[in-house]
Amino acid sequence: MKKLLFIAAISLGLVASTSAQENGFGVRAGLNIASATGDDVDDVDGLMGFHVGGFATVMIGDAFAVQPELLYSTKGTEDLTFSYIDIPVLAKYYFTENISALAGPQIGLLMSADNDGTDAKDFYKSMDLAFAIGGEYALDMGLSFGVRYTSSLGSVAEDFEFAGTTTEFDVKNSVVQIALGYKF
Repeated sequence: MKKLLFIAAISLGLVASTSAQENGFGVRAGLNIASATGDDVDDVDGLMGFHVGGFATVMIGDAFAVQPELLYSTKGTEDLTFSYIDIPVLAKYYFTENISALAGPQIGLLMSADNDGTDAKDFYKSMDLAFAIGGEYALDMGLSFGVRYTSSLGSVAEDFEFAGTTTEFDVKNSVVQIALGYKF
């Protein structure tokens, strides 16, 4: 068993050392221009929020990578602010060494919901399944600039039950992100 672990560790080290120039870790932070959409959303003012976190880029071939991320992100509207831990897992395609497109699913874990100073977390689902799509321009020194759009795939509002009748609410997060990143 020890020999097997030793061989696996050596093999993993060789693979990592041969592709270390392509694979990497980094940090990302930026502006969220957030709003809410859906059938049960009236005319609302958007929210200027932020996101911050880290990512890993795992190359699969010359022009394709998988990029999982872990981000703290604020979303919602002017009156209703959500805080999420977002976990996007993005497919990344490189058109050139510096220009890439990203797309993939994102899971958001609700940390808090504030409705004009009142805790509203119980009225919203603990998880937001979303889809993200965007693009990125990376400089050779590791700095990158990105734009991304993320939209909930289903409602983030809990269904409301009263007197044996269930009412469903259609409220979705809609976020444009503008970000700076740095890959180590």
